[in-house]
Amino acid sequence: IHPLGRHRRAAACAAEGVTRLFIGGNEPMLHPRFRDALALAKAVGFTSIELMTSGMQLADPTARAAVLEAGLADVAVPIYAAEPALHDAICQTTCWDRLTEGLDAVHAAGVRVWVHTLALRRNGSALDGLATMVRQRWGTALAVAPVREKLGLFPWMQEALSLEEMGALCRSLPPDVTLVGWPACLDRGRPRGSASVMELYFRTQLRTFADACAGCADRAGCPGVVDAQLRKFGASGLVPRAQ
Repeated sequence: IHPLGRHRRAAACAAEGVTRLFIGGNEPMLHPRFRDALALAKAVGFTSIELMTSGMQLADPTARAAVLEAGLADVAVPIYAAEPALHDAICQTTCWDRLTEGLDAVHAAGVRVWVHTLALRRNGSALDGLATMVRQRWGTALAVAPVREKLGLFPWMQEALSLEEMGALCRSLPPDVTLVGWPACLDRGRPRGSASVMELYFRTQLRTFADACAGCADRAGCPGVVDAQLRKFGASGLVPRAQ
């Protein structure tokens, strides 16, 4: 976070009447100058912050107070199951209790909590329960995203679902569960979207299209397919819509 460059850009945005700030990327709350950035955002006129985070730091009262003071309005976090043991196993660390503690605290302070998850072989049968927890505990709808290749995080080849498998999973999910980052032809009747910062995150990720997608009527608004998805499964499960 370079103070001069960021200050000029932030001040320019604020001068144009932009008051909402998205913060994401890796784990922003661990950046050594995160609180400086919050202070700058407030100083130049940003009044509403949408933060994408692991959520772990929100359990710390000091860190939580800093983002609340800066105007935290929405927080987007990943949760993989309502069962602590399964979530912790996927994350490869003990974190469920701390994560939900922080989310409960910011929710009680008036922050909207948006939960997204990845569709994995290990948690497919747990998504219904997770959606129920999110709805009842924080009053929002669970968003389900595709897993992508990310070194050191997930064994992609073992965890990824084909589009046919994901389509079958969608048919078992509650109607309020949304999709984010999937091709438009997957379960076309299901609502799309998540927190705005999550939408932006998936729009900036590199995607690709199969040859079969060339004439699809949904192509313009479709995010495409995770590269590894096409390499492993080919165009299977893609259902282009005629113009």
